[in-house]
Amino acid sequence: MKKSYKIQDLVDMFGLTTRTLRFWEEKGLLNSLLRVTGKRRVYGEDVIKRIKDIKSYKARGLSLDDIKIQIDKKEKKSKVLKNPIRIIIGSSSGIEEANMTKYEIDLIPSYILLDGKRFVDGVNISENNIQEIEFTELTTEPPTVDDYIYMYSEMAEEGAEEIISLHPSESYCGSLANARKALERAKGLKVHLLDTSSYGQIAELLAIIARDKLSKGMTVDKVVKYLKQLIADHSSFWVASSMLNMTNLGLVNVDFKKIVNPLFRSTLNYHPLLKMNNQIDEYQLISRANGLIDAVDDLIAQIKEAHSSSKFPVKMMGVYYTCDKSKLNALVLFLKDKGIPVFWQKSNFYMSATLGTESVVVNILYER
Repeated sequence: MKKSYKIQDLVDMFGLTTRTLRFWEEKGLLNSLLRVTGKRRVYGEDVIKRIKDIKSYKARGLSLDDIKIQIDKKEKKSKVLKNPIRIIIGSSSGIEEANMTKYEIDLIPSYILLDGKRFVDGVNISENNIQEIEFTELTTEPPTVDDYIYMYSEMAEEGAEEIISLHPSESYCGSLANARKALERAKGLKVHLLDTSSYGQIAELLAIIARDKLSKGMTVDKVVKYLKQLIADHSSFWVASSMLNMTNLGLVNVDFKKIVNPLFRSTLNYHPLLKMNNQIDEYQLISRANGLIDAVDDLIAQIKEAHSSSKFPVKMMGVYYTCDKSKLNALVLFLKDKGIPVFWQKSNFYMSATLGTESVVVNILYER
């Protein structure tokens, strides 16, 4: 027999007030089963999980309206049968909702801080807000230890047998460290943690490849070993257009705290092309161009050279962009002729601000 709860049961269990619970119900966050004598509410057993979800979202700083949107999305996904092997990537991956659904990939968002105000990446802030918000200080924070505990535990409750958890480079952010701490506190879960040795953009490519290999019967352990090889061999090319990014790389020196209207977004006629090989803190400056179109031509030339000089065939490519895609037509046509799987990845707010709004990154995965 399914358990039911009166409103006072929930007050005692979670330390909430009856007023808060009634308000959440008015907002559509909770649904009571029925009203008994005296208009007292009775809730089903799923209310426990729902309240935990609401409290988790509130802890991340979401408004009740944003929480309602997230809960509705979760409710829709809950009706789909879950795969026993789950794959998690971060919001810096640039994955689109359609690919998350198609390849059964879960997303855990990071946090963006603008002048100390905290936002949840992709939830209450996105790349579409880049032209609207003025700020003088931009930082990012990884999902917290509690965020990972909650997500891993939730997956276990949903029947997950193993979890592949992909993370940006440990030298870039603390996502991987927080996931490790979460597993120390949430024991009994079989989670494979992987450092992608990137800012996170290749996580989508790796997740798609992993799902494909799993669907063909490869064991999780073999998939993880295969992904590590892809990570070890990958390379990327960057066209940046932000002074913030170039200051971080040591190419220019700008004190952003002295700029009232921060010029994170353009560098006039300076579009450097960088090459990185499996280390996000090591790069080679290939060229500089007077604009994005010329920089894309340089980028295509470098990709051609990478193809011809590589000992291994290309497995997959990802194009992560912050600009209008129409400015990448030459690159689109070039890649279309190659017959290689290519995934186009739209940037998030943080990467748009740090790279600049006229930037593109191409990641290449090779198969031995």
